[in-house]
Formats: sequence, structure tokens, C-alpha cells
Amino acid sequence: EKVRREKGLDDGGSGVLDQLVLARLLQDASYDRHVRTARRRNHHRRATLRNELEVALPGARLEGMEAGLHAIVRLAEPVDLAVLRSAAAARSVGVYPLAAPGDARATALIVGYAALSEPALRSGVPLLAEAVAEATVGR
Repeated sequence: EKVRREKGLDDGGSGVLDQLVLARLLQDASYDRHVRTARRRNHHRRATLRNELEVALPGARLEGMEAGLHAIVRLAEPVDLAVLRSAAAARSVGVYPLAAPGDARATALIVGYAALSEPALRSGVPLLAEAVAEATVGR
């Protein structure tokens, strides 16, 4: 009873259907297959991101773990956050700069790649590079 009470206080409880689906996935190895497939797909997407960044944003470095859903792009030069957000929005590109609260500049971006197809990455990275170029401080 104490565990149930604490669990309820912690997160309001877990959905029974969600738990049953996960249990089924674990029983018949579907979860393992899904994880292997997702790892392989995300590895290819990250490689595409890296290759496109090398061409479109020379001097930028891709950082972060190889096994993830996003990466950090360390920019060669700082960018103005307001200009970057505006330039990215004009190109329909989502941008997530890394900056201290209240800072008007950023030197890195968080780039999610797991939900994007390889063709979307190939077409999106050059648009991101255009927005970065427009927002680069000192241009």
C-alpha cells in the first residue's frame, strides 16, 4: 500500500494499457528488434547529418553521444539568437540554440535527427546553414 501511495504521488500512476503493451513487447522480443532497428536507422541519420554539416557549415563540429536522438552542433562563430530564430523561421527550420539565460548569442545548437528522414536532413541542413550565416555575429 505504501508503494502504491508513493507511486501515485510521484506520477499519478502508470497506464495499465501502456504496461500491458510493454510487457507483450518484452515477452516476444519485439522490443529488442525495435531497438536494434532504431539504432541502425539513427546511426545512418546521424551520419547523414554529419556529412551535410561538413559541406554546409564548415568549421562546425558535431558533438554528443553517437547513440542518441539529437546532437550538439558547435558553431565556428557565435550567432545572434534573435536573428537566428527569425532566419530559421523564415526557412521553416526548427532551431534550438544553446545559450545561457539572458544571453543574446549562442555558439552551439541542439539538432534533433531521429525524427527526420535522411532526405529531410539533406534538404534541411543547407537551410539551417543559411540561417546560421545570416545570424553570424560580425558579418
